[in-house]
Order: sequence, then structure tokens, then C-alpha cells
Amino acid sequence: MLIDKGLTRYIGLGDLKLGELKKAIELTSKHNISFLQYKYSIINKRIEKDVMQLATKNNIAVLACSPLEKGAVKSHPKLVNIAAKYNKTPVQVAINYLISRPCVIATPKSERKYHIDEIYGALGWKLSIEDIKYLGGTI
Repeated sequence: MLIDKGLTRYIGLGDLKLGELKKAIELTSKHNISFLQYKYSIINKRIEKDVMQLATKNNIAVLACSPLEKGAVKSHPKLVNIAAKYNKTPVQVAINYLISRPCVIATPKSERKYHIDEIYGALGWKLSIEDIKYLGGTI
């Protein structure tokens, strides 16, 4: 294994099916998996059912790729509603939703300064438990 040879310090995996992930955790029991990379957003929450539970149980970070769904979150009706309540943008609510989950790191595209400024606005505050439930999440 690369980690045994000192060629890498961390193990990261991406987009595995649940069975493959369980097997990978079993096979790497000598070295912890540091992170998992999955497509995860307020619109695409398929990993919340099982992958997130397994990641949290094993203290594995989840890199949420495409968290803004190529801008689709900007017009998501529930996000627009919650954004107005917090005086935030739907993008900021979408990111805050993700980072409110245990072990999740959102990785939105940030190629322009205004993107970075908007993403920064997702930090330093928290959605209420009621609003997370309204958005379809579980605590």
C-alpha cells in the first residue's frame, strides 16, 4: 500500500457504492480513510441515507462536490424561502446546510471574487434545526 511505503499520508476515495465503501473500510483497517468524495448537495442528497452514516461512524470527512448544482440552487424554492429568513442568498443557505452535517466539507467552484465573497457568507452562522428539517435533512 502506498501509505506503508511513505508515498502518501492520507487515503481518500471517491464515489464508491455502499458495499464497496464497507469493503474499503475493512481492507484499510490498518490505516484510516481520511475522506470520501461524493456529489452531494441540497438537491442531490442520495448519500445521506447510508454513506453519511457510515462516514460519521468511522470519522471520515466527506468532500461534497458540486454543492451548488451548477447554479441550480439559486432558484430552489425552499432555499429562496429560507434565504430571505436569514438575509442570505440561496447559495449561502445551500452551503450552510451541507457544512452543518457532521464531517462535511463543501467544495464549491470559486473562480471569481464575487463567488468567493458569496461562499464566505455561508460561514459564521447556522441554520436552525427546524430549517434543516424543512430543507429535508436529518440531524
